[in-house]
Amino acid sequence: MKPASCIKLLSRVACGAVALSVLLFLPSMCLARDTVGQATLQVLPPSEGVHAIDNLTFKMTSFPLLKLDIPGSPPQLFVIVEGSYPNAESSLLISPPQKVISRSQIGGNFLVRVPIAGAKTSLSFTSIDAWGRTSSTPVLIEIPEWAEIQSELREVQSSRRFHWHLNAGLTHLDYSQGGSPEISSWLISTGAGIEYWLTPDKWNLSLSGYFTPLPLTTTPSGYSILFLGINARAGYVVSGITAPWRLTLMAGGYYATTFTSAASSSSGIGPLGYVNIGGPELYPTISRTFYSGSSLSTYFKFSPISDQFTVLSFSNREIASGLSYNFAPNSAGRNFSLMFDWANLTVQDVGVKASSTTLSFGMGYRW
Repeated sequence: MKPASCIKLLSRVACGAVALSVLLFLPSMCLARDTVGQATLQVLPPSEGVHAIDNLTFKMTSFPLLKLDIPGSPPQLFVIVEGSYPNAESSLLISPPQKVISRSQIGGNFLVRVPIAGAKTSLSFTSIDAWGRTSSTPVLIEIPEWAEIQSELREVQSSRRFHWHLNAGLTHLDYSQGGSPEISSWLISTGAGIEYWLTPDKWNLSLSGYFTPLPLTTTPSGYSILFLGINARAGYVVSGITAPWRLTLMAGGYYATTFTSAASSSSGIGPLGYVNIGGPELYPTISRTFYSGSSLSTYFKFSPISDQFTVLSFSNREIASGLSYNFAPNSAGRNFSLMFDWANLTVQDVGVKASSTTLSFGMGYRW
């Protein structure tokens, strides 16, 4: 591809990505959060020898307990605490969630989102003035009907064991094969998958696939190669890792093949691409959920290529990694995501010597 054409294509891709980000971000700004109960706030006396914060007041001492559904994760419960601290000479530290309100930001009012993980949640307000002097006011948030709320949430979550996802985007391919010219191509990429939770938040099964149905540009012209892949995995959510972090270990198997154009097949250099390869795969993922309900997740994939159930040398393998930003889901547990993936596949001993490297980015929708 000529440099001018490449720059023009990349500029269009960038503009499309910006527009897509705006469109996907807007739904997360209009989330319908469910109210699942009531919370109460009680101001406690400070520890012995600690001075309480003067002029700290709270707008309400009773407010709703709110919920966000996150696909494949426990519902996120939180409350919104509002108050006033009209002291322009002090900063206010709120813990958790470790939020600092500087002297210039206070303006007399504050609002903080507090995650709720039990019947009682302790909250600490600490005032720090310009001379470094501190005062502190502890707060206790209680959920009187915590046991009943948890029972209802477990029933709802057990009924939502299936999750689906669709995604589409662009993929850049660099492909080389012995006896063939190196191929560089931009392709449209698509994907779909289904996930089933055997036990909520612990064990799951998933089946997913991807396909590049259409090349946009290819260099040299006349050479076209498309990819199809299928993954089947079982996953386990590792215990002992507390929110907002989550580690899932997955393992399974994969199948991959390629399709070439008539011009590529009749080029006189032999078959282009690889056909019907597969093997086992390891696929750990880690994610971090933010207080807004959005999350950031990453994965690593290692897949040795096998021949009739015999794993070949490690020079025959696929390695991949990716990053996705998942917008906060709505009250029905549906959300959009932005994704970036890198993959490298090398085959040496299955009738063809080839290597492909792909960079993909796109959007996804999960429900």
